[in-house]
Amino acid sequence: GSADYIETENNDVGDFSGELSGAIWFKTSLSGSAQRLIAKDGGSDGRWMLYMDGTDHKLYLFIDDGDNSDNVAINTSAAINDGKWHHVCFSFKNAEQKLWIDGVLNSSDTKSLDSSIATSNKLRIGRYASGSYWNGQVRDVKLFPSVLDDGGVRKLYSGENPKKNLNVDV
Repeated sequence: GSADYIETENNDVGDFSGELSGAIWFKTSLSGSAQRLIAKDGGSDGRWMLYMDGTDHKLYLFIDDGDNSDNVAINTSAAINDGKWHHVCFSFKNAEQKLWIDGVLNSSDTKSLDSSIATSNKLRIGRYASGSYWNGQVRDVKLFPSVLDDGGVRKLYSGENPKKNLNVDV
């Protein structure tokens, strides 16, 4: 859709307490402005977001641990706005940030982050805090309070759930 989204109240869903991972199926033919796929943002006390840039149409994982020094911004190697379904996974902890597309590791970084990002920001799927909506479809959103490895990502991509007891329902 073009104006549908999910938003939590100010709570700990999506807070980063050492480790966090997520997986989402999406499709879009986005052109124009940047749009958030999923984000815990809207403030300056630490935030993270997965968004598509409106110019190069790549997915970006951005993490700000709140101290305004070592932010992380990693992106996919190619545009992903072809109107087809794609599976994206992201995972981050201190000194390890990864982004997978369709079951394959696509980008990573090793910047140091604070050990936690506990923010009062709402978790939003398909919308930025100021009201810009995801222009496309989203399904099967999963969050995990631990990091994923390549095998776990491949299981998610193939339809299995590698951490059955750890996903957080949103």
